[in-house]
Amino acid sequence: MTKIHDPELYERVSTPHSSEEAARSSLEVFIDIVQKARIEHGISDFIIAAVANCKVENEERSLMYILARGDSQVSAQLAAQAYNRFTLPEIQRAERLKKLSLETEPETKEKEK
Repeated sequence: MTKIHDPELYERVSTPHSSEEAARSSLEVFIDIVQKARIEHGISDFIIAAVANCKVENEERSLMYILARGDSQVSAQLAAQAYNRFTLPEIQRAERLKKLSLETEPETKEKEK
């Protein structure tokens, strides 16, 4: 189940940029601000995964950008922690749902006979 922490803000920032170029530009500005904040606040390592939406030929697309700065071993640890926090629970949830569907499947097959 999707959880959005601030739905109103999410809707506002999800509005597609007018073009792919505008979306790329916004991502570049965002990354530049983060890198300046890193220096200002003494952050040794970080990873960012960001998305900017855009319209291309009347079709909405998402541009994804991933960046790591600092020690590459620490970046790998940060990415592993992000996977454990965000991706792994979704995989586990999907596996539970699959198991539930397989448990009910024989009943369905019996009814079909």
